[in-house]
Amino acid sequence: MRTDPIRPQPTPLVSALDRFRRRTDRLRRWAAGLGPGARLGLGLAALAALAAAAYWATTTAPEPAAPVYLFAGHRYAPDVLDQATALLAAHRIQCHIDKQGRIAVPLERKNEAMNLLTKNKLGPESLKAIAEELLDTPIWQGVAEKQDRQALLRIRQVEFLIQRFRGIASADVLIRRLKTRPGSLAPQTVTALVYLKGEDGRPIPNRTIAMIQDVLCTSEPDLPRDAVTIIDDASRAYLVAGNPASTAQSQARAREEEWTEKILEGLSLIEGVRVFVTLEPASAASPAPAPAPAPVPT
Repeated sequence: MRTDPIRPQPTPLVSALDRFRRRTDRLRRWAAGLGPGARLGLGLAALAALAAAAYWATTTAPEPAAPVYLFAGHRYAPDVLDQATALLAAHRIQCHIDKQGRIAVPLERKNEAMNLLTKNKLGPESLKAIAEELLDTPIWQGVAEKQDRQALLRIRQVEFLIQRFRGIASADVLIRRLKTRPGSLAPQTVTALVYLKGEDGRPIPNRTIAMIQDVLCTSEPDLPRDAVTIIDDASRAYLVAGNPASTAQSQARAREEEWTEKILEGLSLIEGVRVFVTLEPASAASPAPAPAPAPVPT
């Protein structure tokens, strides 16, 4: 019985190379049968196709850069934000506004937008600029006008500081001074109202509330600490003037937040840990028991 040797089957790569070689040979024989003019035209067409491909590869429009925030992410108050966006729109500068009141523009127009806003006094304020404006009082103003102007500038300084505290998107401060009756010890009573807007509608941390109270009393030395009312846009009252209980409660919550953060720092290596700190009010001291009566001598 005769057996034929088993021939190895070619691999897919060898088969593909063989087919490519056969097609190249057929194309070469076809081109050889053409005249010189036809071969020249075919070569020029191939060069034109390569040049067109290279042109489209190098002139494709790059992807637009991501928008960048103006003034390092400065958060604008709602009224100033409307003025700034209207000014940018008038100069055909596209802008994006996020929930925190920050303005983002295309990278290539960032400098133009900041110069435009600064020129129109819509850039971020600074404590130094407000202080210089406070000192630069017009000489033609009377005493009462100067006092009112200085009071408004001090309020702007307080609002500037408060708006940079953690968790606060915007702040409006109102300070009232009422003259007392003749013969009173104090010539006037001073109260303060602070209206806050939290970031994303979240409650304001109580430690921030305590800092706001400190800033107010430092800016207005004649403002009593218990004459401050602080509320937010969600109708939450953090401090109420004339209510010592609200002040004590706010201070207790601020200490709870401080202790919670300290404990979490100490337990930072433990994943998923939760800490709740509650300070209970001190109970009134119970009266000492009455002494036992002395024994009657017999």
